[in-house]
Amino acid sequence: MMVALSEIFDVEYGNQLDFNKMTPCVSGVNFVTRSRRNLGIGERVSLVPNCKLYAAGDITVTLGGTYLLSAFVQPAPFYTGQNIKVLRPKEEMSFGEKVFYCECISKNRFRYSSHGREANRSLDSLLVPSREDVPSWAKTQKAGTPLIKPSTLVGDLKNFLNTDELVPLRELFETKRGINVAGFNREPIRLDDTYLPIIRPSRTQISSFVEYVSSNEVPAKNIFPQGTLYVSTNGQGSHTFAYVSAFDFVPNSDVTVLFDRSGKMSLGEKIYYSAAISMNRRLFSYGRKPKGERLESILLPKSPPSFVFDDKLAKKVVDQQ
Repeated sequence: MMVALSEIFDVEYGNQLDFNKMTPCVSGVNFVTRSRRNLGIGERVSLVPNCKLYAAGDITVTLGGTYLLSAFVQPAPFYTGQNIKVLRPKEEMSFGEKVFYCECISKNRFRYSSHGREANRSLDSLLVPSREDVPSWAKTQKAGTPLIKPSTLVGDLKNFLNTDELVPLRELFETKRGINVAGFNREPIRLDDTYLPIIRPSRTQISSFVEYVSSNEVPAKNIFPQGTLYVSTNGQGSHTFAYVSAFDFVPNSDVTVLFDRSGKMSLGEKIYYSAAISMNRRLFSYGRKPKGERLESILLPKSPPSFVFDDKLAKKVVDQQ
C-alpha cells in the first residue's frame, strides 16, 4: 500500500541558512547543502546562536537545484542550507528502513525539474510504501553495508533462457493493447482508494506511472489486477521493457497486457518471462517498435528452467519488491 510521506515522517523546512554567511570550523557542525555528494554535507561550520540543530539520524531531502530529491540519512547533528526539508520518523525506525525510504524518495526525481516544477509543495504528499510493505531485507541493513546485494540465483544467460526450445510469444500469451487515456480526468496524486495508476512505457516500474485515474471512469475491462504481466510497446528508449504489476492499474495505448494461455502461471514464471521479453530489446529501435505482429513473434522459451519453480526464488523476489 502506498501512503503519503507525511504519514510516516514529520516533515519540515530546514534552517534555510546561507552557506556564504557561515563560519567554517574544522571541529564544528555539519552543514548540509543541495549537493548529491558526501551525503549533501558541504562543510563544517561554527554553532549559530538560537538556531535549531537537527539530530543525527534525521533525513535531508533537496527540493530544488540540479540534484533535487537527493535524500540522505545524516550521520551527525547538522544545519541545512536553502530549499531543503528534514524528515524525522514518527515512530522508531531502523537505519535500513531510513535508507530504503531515501531510495524511494530519490526515485521520484523524474517527476520534477530544476527551476521549474520543484518539490517544495508536493514532497509531503509524495507516495511511498507503507511501513508494513518495507521489505524485510531493508529492515536488517546496517550502516556501511550495501542496500541491495546482487543475486546469484539466476546463473549465466544460457541457463536463464533455457534455450532448448523457443516458441513465438503468441503461443504462450494472449495480448491486449491498452487504451487512450486522453479523455479521462487524470490526477498527479492518488486522491483516494478508487484511483489507479495509469501505466506508460518506462525503463523501471516505479517510473512507469505519474498520473492516476478514478476506476469509476474506466470500463472494468480496461482495469487489470496486481500480478498482471505487461510490456512497453513504444516510449522512445523505453520500448520492450516488461514487468509484472505490483498493483491494479490502467495501461495506456503504448502498453500491451499479456495473459498466459494456460491460466496457471505462477508469480515466478511471470517474472521470468518479463525478463526474457525485455532481453529482446536489441531487436527493436525508435523506428521499429514491438507492436502487434512483431511483439507476438518474439521468441521465448517454451518452458522456464527448473530454478524458476523454486519457491525460495519466488519468495526472495517478493521480499525484494
